[in-house]
Amino acid sequence: MKRLLLTLTAFVAVLTTFAENKFDEDWAASFTPVSDSIELKGVHTAAAADGSVYVSSTYNQAFTFAGKEIADPEGLTSAVIVKYDGNGKELWAVNMVGNAVVYALDTDADGTLYAAGNFMDKVEYTGTDGAKAELAGSAEAYTAFIARISADGKFQQVKTLASLANAEVAASMMYFPMAGDVYVTPKKIQVDGDKVYVSANYTGDVAELAWKGSYINVFDAMYMDNRNVGLFAMNKVDFSGTKNIATVQNTETISNLQSYPEAFDFMVDNGTVYAGFIGTGKLTLTTVAGTEEFSFVTTDDGCMEHAFVLATIGASTTIKTYNAVAHDKLYTPYNLFMNADGENLIIGGTFYGELPLDNQKTTGELASDVFMASVKKADGTVNSTFVSGKESEATCMTIDNESAILSASIGEVYLMSLQSGEYTTQGAPAYACIDACGAATKASVYCTEGKVCVNGSFNAAHSIEEIIRPVQPQNGLIYNLAGQVVNENYKGIVIKNGMKYLQR
Repeated sequence: MKRLLLTLTAFVAVLTTFAENKFDEDWAASFTPVSDSIELKGVHTAAAADGSVYVSSTYNQAFTFAGKEIADPEGLTSAVIVKYDGNGKELWAVNMVGNAVVYALDTDADGTLYAAGNFMDKVEYTGTDGAKAELAGSAEAYTAFIARISADGKFQQVKTLASLANAEVAASMMYFPMAGDVYVTPKKIQVDGDKVYVSANYTGDVAELAWKGSYINVFDAMYMDNRNVGLFAMNKVDFSGTKNIATVQNTETISNLQSYPEAFDFMVDNGTVYAGFIGTGKLTLTTVAGTEEFSFVTTDDGCMEHAFVLATIGASTTIKTYNAVAHDKLYTPYNLFMNADGENLIIGGTFYGELPLDNQKTTGELASDVFMASVKKADGTVNSTFVSGKESEATCMTIDNESAILSASIGEVYLMSLQSGEYTTQGAPAYACIDACGAATKASVYCTEGKVCVNGSFNAAHSIEEIIRPVQPQNGLIYNLAGQVVNENYKGIVIKNGMKYLQR
């Protein structure tokens, strides 16, 4: 009898552990937009404070969503964005017919959606009101688009950014680009106050932002495009006032050595931009404050230093470099994710060799590993770091009010407590994207056999008003929707003495 009780106790413990390791979800849904999983691209999600969840993907066949048939794009791999409510009910779908992909999503306090991606040639997009419009680009180059879509699915604003090969390089008789070699590909979009911030990989020259291309000289026989990274901002209402924030690129416009930022991400908090990148060789960071050049170690036997650089860009720019020992692990891809939590930045991603943020941690014999780190905004001091110790790559990262959440390719999710710094592990799919809106909404999305699978969790008791309720509402201070203290210069919705206001 005693043995039976022990066995039952162990069984209950296993069930309890399994339940605790299940990633938060109140509902699950899916749709099948492609005929073959290889056609799935641009799968991302964004969570809104009212519990609604947006998901983007590509599609190449007809499918039905919210009672509406999305027509077959007739041989094209096109982009679609769908919306669920806080209970997982299908609300609407909008599409962009053409060779198009959505690479980033974000929402503002009103649930307005901001989407960024790119397309080739031309795209026709249609909102829930049936209004159609066309974007014209190039049949040889990828053009970026940024779209503002209302909470009920109407396209309110769409902007494009195009790139062209440098005129002198194009005329050199040494430049032979393939279709798609010239591109602007957005990687992240974030709304902060009354601004929208977008980062992008690009080649060639982007005239509107004064971004310049860089090129590789291949044995004095031909020039090839070198990848660069840029970050810009614009007014969120009408996409006017486009302003360059930063670029990272090869120091030499035409070089015999290829150098480029291997990974880049950013986070904006109350107008201050935190931009981080991993890079090798000779790179130049250009911001409103000027330029900063970096020269990372490359040894004679081919080992390379992969350092991490953190730039804080406000009225002035401060830069901190985290060095690492050069290594011969030339695997790709490096990636980075950044979020803000009060006085700290949460940084995560994939690394190889020595972790720049903590040189005591390495991948050892592993080809790659994932990491998370907490870093002080004020001076870049590293508070804590975590590595999994397993062969894996990071797929996405977000934070809610309690944890930093990192998904890994081996089917595990790592959670770091924002209060204690402690880490826990949960079994879960390798998510294509995860997002959270404070304590109110979590959303995650993964792909399997051509199907886009969506999980959502909504706590109505922690809607916009409730998120800030624990923060002494009658003390006269001003808070943003994340519960952080701000001042009168903050732009956007704020809470003062328990009431919401719009500061312009």
